[in-house]
Amino acid sequence: MNCAELHAQLFEFIQGDLEVTVRVECEEHVIACPPCLVSIEHYRATVAFAKALPKCQKPLNPSFEARLRKLLG
Repeated sequence: MNCAELHAQLFEFIQGDLEVTVRVECEEHVIACPPCLVSIEHYRATVAFAKALPKCQKPLNPSFEARLRKLLG
């Protein structure tokens, strides 16, 4: 497992959706790689922050939504 491989599976890793062997490889990499540990901590904090935001009560402006979706890829 290297940094790029971990980052490619970051969402699944955080969600606990990886096979056990892959999850163990990720965990071993994170223990040995402080930058990846920081990335995971930031990712978890971002997800928690986003979930805590109030839900939008009205639809987004269509052009804004299109630009946002394009940025999020």
